[in-house]
Amino acid sequence: MGIDVLLNKNEDKSRDTLLGVEALVEKYHSSLVNKAKSMVGGAYAEEIVQDTWLTFIELKRAGCQIHSQKAWLNKAVINKSINIIKRESKLISMNEDDLMALEQPHNVIMCAQPEDNCELFDKIKQLESNWMRLTEHQKKACEYKFIYGYSNLEISELMNISVVNSRVILSRAKKRLFQQSI
Repeated sequence: MGIDVLLNKNEDKSRDTLLGVEALVEKYHSSLVNKAKSMVGGAYAEEIVQDTWLTFIELKRAGCQIHSQKAWLNKAVINKSINIIKRESKLISMNEDDLMALEQPHNVIMCAQPEDNCELFDKIKQLESNWMRLTEHQKKACEYKFIYGYSNLEISELMNISVVNSRVILSRAKKRLFQQSI
């Protein structure tokens, strides 16, 4: 894809910026992909690097001065890779049978062993029951954190609360969510 696709009409400054970026892409793209692959594997590597390039272009267009472009690009790829790792580690730990069961229509849960059906159904019911016991603030904070992947700082800004308060709300919500019924 040429840079003309990324340009709007009459954007000489953008053309110069993108020509400079095009040279950087030729120089650093493969090493950035390798860095991302070493951290997250091949599935996300290219996506991470492409997202990094788009962020870089946006910053350059906005007039931001990046003194060490190579260092910035490497750090951005590392940070984006870490975010992917964090997001993946937050997923609920389930085995392959549980995931297959969740892909089935909600009223038809099929696991390899019949006794697993009851166990999975109990887990889902317990989680639903615990979710209903959360306050509205806790539900909203959990959605922001676990569904949308926002940081505690972003959650505090979205909910108009302090960062410490967002951590407390999430901590209490997690305790309540994963609490076993007596």
